[in-house]
Amino acid sequence: MVTSTPVPALASTVAAYDNLDLDNILVTSTPDPALALPVAAYGLDLDNILVASTPNPILASTVAAHDDPDLQNVLVTSTPDPALASTVPAHGLDLDKSVGVRKLPRGPHPELWRKNIRKNLKAKGLSYTDANGHVRACRTMKPNPCSGKKYQNKCGILWPEETRLELFQMYWSLGHQQQRDFIVNHTCKVEIKTRRTVWRKLGAHTKTISLKFYLPGDTIDMIPVCKQFFLQTLDIRPRLVEYSIHNAVNGFAKQDSRGNHRAHNKTRDCVTETVRCFIRSLPAMPSHYCRASTNRLYLPSSLQNLKRLYLGYKLHMQQQTAGNSQLNTSVASQNVFESVFRNEFNIGFHGPKKDKCS
Repeated sequence: MVTSTPVPALASTVAAYDNLDLDNILVTSTPDPALALPVAAYGLDLDNILVASTPNPILASTVAAHDDPDLQNVLVTSTPDPALASTVPAHGLDLDKSVGVRKLPRGPHPELWRKNIRKNLKAKGLSYTDANGHVRACRTMKPNPCSGKKYQNKCGILWPEETRLELFQMYWSLGHQQQRDFIVNHTCKVEIKTRRTVWRKLGAHTKTISLKFYLPGDTIDMIPVCKQFFLQTLDIRPRLVEYSIHNAVNGFAKQDSRGNHRAHNKTRDCVTETVRCFIRSLPAMPSHYCRASTNRLYLPSSLQNLKRLYLGYKLHMQQQTAGNSQLNTSVASQNVFESVFRNEFNIGFHGPKKDKCS
């Protein structure tokens, strides 16, 4: 292992991998035969393959897609890329233990959608970026508004800052729905006892009820507090409290009904059912030697891949429509066809190696 000067032909390739430093890279004395195919794809010279002391997570995922060569003989840097730190934990990987970033399984992953990440951060009281690109600050417990004042509920005396902080952390550790249930369970509607005659404009709103607020204590479950102490301790707004109480049903907050509508571009059920019927009609057979260990079915060799299978589905639907003029069924898109085939059926295109003659 000796140090060497950077190779000019390698500069563009190295720059594509997070701007690696060519001056701090080592050169191996002998090329690795297992690396010939992946390196040739990048137009590199085997005699000048660069190696460093620790593997790079970004390059490991790229190399893993090329027949998993030895990661110790691949272009790597001495330290992992900090830009990858926020992405890798979301996939449940550890930069110190994992050699490379594995691909996620096929299918949707709602927990990685930006709108769901934003929604979860907001529900936990953490800083997030809204849909308009504005950064929203994290929730923090506000100062005690009753400190140094003698009020009826003694909010400035009975509640030390440590207890208030525990209530704040407990509230924001709850989920979206549980937070609103907490508000409903710790507030109470009370009819006003005295009404003063005040001139109001025609059609103005007249107050009919008052709200009482409570917080759980160490020994007593419901300790009365004032409104401002309740809002400042939990760092919530009066509008959220009023909405939760007004729409409560049987002591529970109203369920969030956002996002429960049917998508406007969703494929109709009758169209999806035509895909299922077509796939069920295929001549899929189980494996001859592996049927005891797997339930996977296999299609004949004439059906080479999923794209050819989809073309057969379209031809099948055109023949049905031509034979029956009253039948006007739409053809599913290729994405819908592939989704139904992969997620609802366990069918493969190539039989296992055990079934093939050597």
